[in-house]
Amino acid sequence: MGARNISIRMKKLFILLTLSVALCVQAAEQITIAQFLTYADTETTYRLRGAVCNITSTYYGNFTLRDATGCSIAVYGTLNAAGQAYQFASLGVQEGDTITLEGVYFLYNGVTPEIVNAQYISHEHPAEVWVPVPVSISDFIALNDGRRYILTGVVTNIASATYGNLTIEDETGSIYVYGLTDANGTYRSFSGLGIQEGDTVTMTGVYQFYLNTTPEVTSARYISHRHPQSGPTLSTVDFDRDFAQGWDPWIGHTLTFTNDFYLCNVSGNVIAPHRLRSPEEYGDQGTTAYEEALTANTHDSCVVAGLNFAAGCRPGTIIRGLTATVTEAHNLQAVQAEEIIYNELPTAVPDLGNYDVKICGANIENFFVTLGGYAGAADEEQLEVQKTKISTALYHIDADIYAICEMEQGPAAAPVMVGLLNELAGRNVYDWIDAGFSYYDAIMVCFIYRTDKVTPYGPYRMPYTSTYSAYHFREAVQCFRHTATGELFHIALNHFKAKSGASDNTDGTRQTNMTYLINALPTAAAVDPDILVLGDLNAYTGEESNLLLSRDEGYVDLLMKYAPDEYSYVYNNQVGYLDHAYCSPTLENRVTMARPYHLNADTYYRYEYRYGDTSMYRYADHDPILVALRLGNVTTGIESVPSAGSVSVSSSDASSVSPADASSVSPADAPCTKVLDGSRLVLIRGGLRYTITGQCLYPRFDR
Repeated sequence: MGARNISIRMKKLFILLTLSVALCVQAAEQITIAQFLTYADTETTYRLRGAVCNITSTYYGNFTLRDATGCSIAVYGTLNAAGQAYQFASLGVQEGDTITLEGVYFLYNGVTPEIVNAQYISHEHPAEVWVPVPVSISDFIALNDGRRYILTGVVTNIASATYGNLTIEDETGSIYVYGLTDANGTYRSFSGLGIQEGDTVTMTGVYQFYLNTTPEVTSARYISHRHPQSGPTLSTVDFDRDFAQGWDPWIGHTLTFTNDFYLCNVSGNVIAPHRLRSPEEYGDQGTTAYEEALTANTHDSCVVAGLNFAAGCRPGTIIRGLTATVTEAHNLQAVQAEEIIYNELPTAVPDLGNYDVKICGANIENFFVTLGGYAGAADEEQLEVQKTKISTALYHIDADIYAICEMEQGPAAAPVMVGLLNELAGRNVYDWIDAGFSYYDAIMVCFIYRTDKVTPYGPYRMPYTSTYSAYHFREAVQCFRHTATGELFHIALNHFKAKSGASDNTDGTRQTNMTYLINALPTAAAVDPDILVLGDLNAYTGEESNLLLSRDEGYVDLLMKYAPDEYSYVYNNQVGYLDHAYCSPTLENRVTMARPYHLNADTYYRYEYRYGDTSMYRYADHDPILVALRLGNVTTGIESVPSAGSVSVSSSDASSVSPADASSVSPADAPCTKVLDGSRLVLIRGGLRYTITGQCLYPRFDR
């Protein structure tokens, strides 16, 4: 019994001690920071509650505490609820949280008030919800929902220039603002804002009902202000015209834009009044043209919140009739958009005019037919999907010649792709040019062609010497003969040194690439001067390596001629041409069109073949470039056209020459004039038109 009584007494003593501790905790009086500073009592522990600001040490728990009085004080070290030091990080307290703690007043160095021996009691994260839309003062009061809104009003009274306590009013009513910070939430910064009574101020703030009697704005943050008779007054604006002087005058204003905006980045909701173009489209890094374009891109781009785009939305989507609030520089909060015009996936090959030969330059992004390499498919399933995507896209393009970059492994991958194309065609109509080398680089260029449209003419030439072996197999020059007309032309296919990012400035290496190519072109021109330069040159239009060919050698930039506002690549929200098409001056009047086909660059889900999508879209990261040639579309003069075997000639003139008379005329009887009518070669002699229906080989015609 004695032991039991002792146990009972011990339990009672424990309960008494526990209650005493609880009573001690409850005995700590909760006061405001203003009272805490006034009392300056270094012997008494007080309870304080306020917002956590400016955490300077998560190890010790050093931060600034501020409450509704507008007063703040430094907290030097915070113990956890169990009284342990150095545990602040484990509490999960963040700036902006409301914390309750107990501590003692201390005057550091006899000058600066602090809270010491602070012990954590509890904390809460902000309950407010950011709804950055403008509301009137009367609506703000009526909503009474504790959410953050944008308010604009005229300052009628400044009660405290230190804390930013003031009254604002609009046409619907007035309200007291209890403390206005700067845009970063810095307290006691109001005087630096330069706001005067009579100014119109725009801010964000949260509703509170002070002492259950008076509506107020709390946690207010500055957006902008303007003095009377100054600042923007327009509600409908054109971006290029009205934002030319910058964003700041418009902060806090809700505007309707008469111009369209273009979506430049889907995941980041980056928009601009046009597609942002890479500054290197205009010049090398460091040039005046580059810097001007970079500055313009920075000025024009912004992030828009509040717009919900449909799944699969692609860059280039147009936002028309946008009404939005300028919440800060380069940031818009959408109110509404009249129309969103989606950049739909293309389904038809671009119109290339009336042509004889269609040529497709395409980077197919690491097409390996073996696994385990540094790129390409990771397993058999992915490889099969990749094969399907690439072959489907190329067959859909229906080119007569494919000039392909990254047909990896040379003689291993090319025949596989040819087999896939022939399978889609249902007959053996495609072939490839085997260079016949004993060694192939992993990153190869390759020609695939329609055997019923063109034939290779002469050797497959590699323009680079072994002294530049790193790119020896990434460039080739091949002459082709168009079967229907017999015309010859060359294609120089190139894959130059790759960039390594937005700040990459290795154009000097690409200039070396281009110099080797330029040195090789005269050899091709000696056979036929019509030369088309294609490929992934890994340099934007304005970079020096490209200018060596266009500016210095006189080659015609076909994409700048036919599609200057288009692009083949999207990087860092910016569009531009990394893939190019240039032609010798002798070929220019035979080109009917040159343009990209946007199958890939605008589709964000990169390497989608790895996720089972077997469509032709995003088969690679570059868009293909299409060039069309009309080889017989002009009268070429009086020529002697020799007969070449069995050739029949038929009359098609309105002068009623009998078939017998027509068939007695031989092409060997020329001189005559050669033209092309559709796909038929036509000879004009004595006012009669004769169509060649068999095989006719003839020399190159002067233009």
